[in-house]
Amino acid sequence: MFTILIDVVITPAILAGLFSVLALSLVRKAGAETAWSGWLRVLAVTAGFMGCYLSLFGMPPLPPASSTHKLLFIPPVGALLLAVIFAVTKGRQSPASVFMFCLVFAIASVLWLTSNLLGRFEMVEWLIMLGLILALAAFAVLTCVDGRSSAAVRATAGVLAAGMGGVLILGGTASTGFLSIGVAIALGATLISTLPKDSGTAGNMIGAGALFALAPIAAQATFLTDVETYILLPMAFSVLAVPIAQKLGWTGKGTWVSTIVDSVKTAIIAGIPVAISIVLSVLAQDSGSNPYG
Repeated sequence: MFTILIDVVITPAILAGLFSVLALSLVRKAGAETAWSGWLRVLAVTAGFMGCYLSLFGMPPLPPASSTHKLLFIPPVGALLLAVIFAVTKGRQSPASVFMFCLVFAIASVLWLTSNLLGRFEMVEWLIMLGLILALAAFAVLTCVDGRSSAAVRATAGVLAAGMGGVLILGGTASTGFLSIGVAIALGATLISTLPKDSGTAGNMIGAGALFALAPIAAQATFLTDVETYILLPMAFSVLAVPIAQKLGWTGKGTWVSTIVDSVKTAIIAGIPVAISIVLSVLAQDSGSNPYG
């Protein structure tokens, strides 16, 4: 039991935090005096995701043979493309262009992830998945374009990732659930390691990296697990925590204390719809659909 705990929980969690902090440190040093210094921060959380994935699943075969194998490759490709686009254009993106890029990439990644099984899915599953993708794309606009608080962005993305992980674990897909929680840990590690720096756009790019991991994980949850699809729908409303935090003045700027306080308050707002999904998942188990028997 203790060995399983180390292999499935402790080691992936440590690697998620360690890889993200190391990647962020390398990016900040390598790009300190270039146009890439801010935009490459999007790779930090992706590195944490990859460390967690490799600990849980190992290196997948090439070409990837299953949806789980494909999970490893989607986040780094999306994050790197976004970093390149922002660096080349020096961040002069319109909200519409960022929204369309994230929307198109997320849809393409979901189609690739599920390409071998497209015919078996119901329309309601596609509609819920589209709703989640639209929410993530809108979150990308709030993250990358509007200059929202980095603390609010990472707190919201972290709560969403942790909540999705909880739902997946309750739904019988513990390994993918721990992978999603690994994204939350990576976000938390970058936030703690940069207090109170990396506010504004540069810090927001760290949070944006989570989007490219959450979209394929959400697709796994929607299409390829025993999780009831309606359970995931409330999570889409978590992204509203970012504009709400901005409206209430929870910028997270200033001292590390203010950053932590504003992050916690934003996390509470983001956690309300996530809590609804968790409760629905627990109720599903109580109704007799326990995936663990």
